[in-house]
Amino acid sequence: MRVPRIPNLAPLVLVLACLTQACTTLGTEDRKTLTLHLENAAQYYDQAHYQRAYQQWGLALEVDPLNGKGRLGQAMALYQLGLEESPAGVSRLQLASERLNELRYEDLDGLEWQAELGFALVNDRWVSLYSRKVRLLKYELAEKIVNGSAGNEEAGDEQVGLDPATRKSKTEELKLATAELTRHARLAERSYGIVNAGEREAQYQLTCLVGLAKVTAYRGDFEASLVYVREYEQQIVRSKRLWRDAVERYPREAALWQQKLHGAELQEAELRDLTANVLFKLERIEEAEAELNVVIELDPEREGAYLNRGIVRQARRDWDRARQDLRTFLAITARDEKDASVIEAKRRLKVVEARVREEDEAAVDRLQGGG
Repeated sequence: MRVPRIPNLAPLVLVLACLTQACTTLGTEDRKTLTLHLENAAQYYDQAHYQRAYQQWGLALEVDPLNGKGRLGQAMALYQLGLEESPAGVSRLQLASERLNELRYEDLDGLEWQAELGFALVNDRWVSLYSRKVRLLKYELAEKIVNGSAGNEEAGDEQVGLDPATRKSKTEELKLATAELTRHARLAERSYGIVNAGEREAQYQLTCLVGLAKVTAYRGDFEASLVYVREYEQQIVRSKRLWRDAVERYPREAALWQQKLHGAELQEAELRDLTANVLFKLERIEEAEAELNVVIELDPEREGAYLNRGIVRQARRDWDRARQDLRTFLAITARDEKDASVIEAKRRLKVVEARVREEDEAAVDRLQGGG
C-alpha cells in the first residue's frame, strides 16, 4: 500500500512571512527598489507564479547580493518548481537542496528556522521520489512488495525474465535508492523536529506534524507515525472550528475563511490517507478502510485513495468492491503506464477479477445444484 504524498500548505506562506525590510546600509532609492522587488516576489509566490517570483528575488539580490530574504525566497521558489514531474523539476529540486542546506547555517536575521523548514520540505520531496523508484525497481526485479497483511500472494506479482547482468545492475540500483530514501527521510525528520520544537505559528507546526508522520512511516516506525497523526488531528479540529466560526463572525471576509477551511479539509484528507496506510501496515484493516472512506468523502477526486482502499478491500477478500476501487483508480489516474502505482493496480486487478469470476462460477454451481 502506497504512502501518499503530503502537500505542505506552509510553503505558500513561508516566504510571505519574511516580507521585506530593506537593508539600512543602502541609499534611499536602493531601499525603495529592494522593497519593491521583494514585495513583488512575495505576491507572485502567493499566486503560485514561482518563476516570476524567482526573477523578482533575483532583481532584489542585484541591489543587495547578501539579502537573506531574497536568497531564501529564491530557494523556496526552486523547491516549488522542483515539484514538477520532469527532469527539469529534479534539477531544480537539487539546486533548492543545496541552497537551503547552506542557508540553514547562515545568519538570516531570525529566519534560519524557515531555511530549516524549507530543507525539511525538500528532503520530504526526495523521500517521495526515491520511494517511487524503490517500488518500481522491486517490481522490475519481481520482488514481492510487502503490504502488511494483504498477503503477497494476492498482489499478483509475476516473475520477470531479466538477464543476469541486468538483474545485478538493477539490484545495485535498488540498494542505492533504498539508502537514499532512508537518508533523506532522516534528514527531513531531523529538520521537521527542529522547527516543531520551536514556538511557531500553528500552520508551521501542522506542516511539521504532517511531515513527521510521513517520514517516520516511510522508515517503518509506524507507532511513532500514529503519534504525530493523532497530535495533528487534535490541532486541525481546533483550526477547522475556528475557521467555521470566523465565516459566521466576519461575513465580509467569509471567502478567505472558506478557503482556509477548504485547504484544511484537503490536508486532512491527505493525512487520513497516510493514517490508513499506517493502520494497514499494523494490520488494523477495518480501521484503515474507515479512514479511507472519510478520505474519499472529503476529496472524491483523490485518485490514490481508491488504490489504497482497493488494496485494503482485497486484503479483506471483498473482491467485488476491491475491483471497483482498482478500476476507478486506473480510470481517473493521470500517471504514466510505468508508474509503480499503475503497475501495482493492474496486477492486483488481474488477481481480483479472477477471484470475482471464481465466486460467480461457484454461485452458479450452487444454484444449479440446488435446482
